[in-house]
Amino acid sequence: MLIDDDESILALIKRRLSGYGYQVTEFSNCSDALIAFAEAPDNFDLVISDFNMPEMTGIEFTEAVQAIVVDQPVIIITATPEQVIIDPDQDQVVISHVISKPIAFSELQTAILDLFPQTQPQAKPKPKL
Repeated sequence: MLIDDDESILALIKRRLSGYGYQVTEFSNCSDALIAFAEAPDNFDLVISDFNMPEMTGIEFTEAVQAIVVDQPVIIITATPEQVIIDPDQDQVVISHVISKPIAFSELQTAILDLFPQTQPQAKPKPKL
């Protein structure tokens, strides 16, 4: 599951992740994403969420998702990583990784493989030059 209110960033991240061989379901708003997650949490191995969104922050979204699936892995993507502060008294929210924008896709890929080491992306055939 990929959530970002900026449709151009959403499309770019989806294209890159799909190119790595991942199945990506994207959402441009938290409400639709939360409904989809609540209806079928087993459809989503990983949540990648923007931090600053109009409806709720990535932390609030993580809180809602992890109320449904306690150990749901979540990666937060943000232009302001210093704002991603987790209240130490709030032990139920677990952010797996925080990735800074502009996104280094190698860093995002490394974070995904850290969470799912058994899943290597599908190799694409090399272009003929």
